[in-house]
Amino acid sequence: MQILLVDDHTLFREALRNLLEQNFGGRRIIEAASPQEAFRYSPLFDELDMVLLDLDFPEYNGLEALPTFRLAAPATPVVVLSASEKLSDVRHAFRGGAAGYIPKTISGHAMLEAIRQVLAGDIYLPAGLAVAFDETEQDSGNTAGLTGRQLEILQLMADGRTNKAIARMTGITEGTVKLHVTAVLKALGAGNRTEAVVVAGRMGLLGHG
Repeated sequence: MQILLVDDHTLFREALRNLLEQNFGGRRIIEAASPQEAFRYSPLFDELDMVLLDLDFPEYNGLEALPTFRLAAPATPVVVLSASEKLSDVRHAFRGGAAGYIPKTISGHAMLEAIRQVLAGDIYLPAGLAVAFDETEQDSGNTAGLTGRQLEILQLMADGRTNKAIARMTGITEGTVKLHVTAVLKALGAGNRTEAVVVAGRMGLLGHG
């Protein structure tokens, strides 16, 4: 059981490692000061429970590294852990396959709860950011209020793809796919996948993009 922590601030890494070790006994915490250093541990990626990834590095943008982590460890949730609360960063992170976005400004207790939530197969975004994020996504002209990722999954549902296939094609976990599918059904007022596709077709959402 292992968590890979990728952050270039030594003091922050040490503090978070201690917090994780105290609250997630039995999990090995692997530290890396950059994505390049983290990729040296690629033989261990299949054994990871989670990747905690900062965004700001002197020579590498964490958002650019995110897809590489998703390809190298498709079954492992990658959580962005950043001082940035820009909606553009949040949007790019989730479209890149992140399973969560944790601002460094939240408390240690809230951070632990966020990590537990993702380890349980959920996705995480603080309430305040979630509201703002949903509003910007809805402003894109999507009348159903679906995010870009949910529209992508809706299209794959219409193509007859299973959750497992969708997870493989999008680079997110099957648990996260299930959460998005549930959100799609709720947004469309549908009782099942078939009904959701029919409603989406009537609304002109299929082929959206």
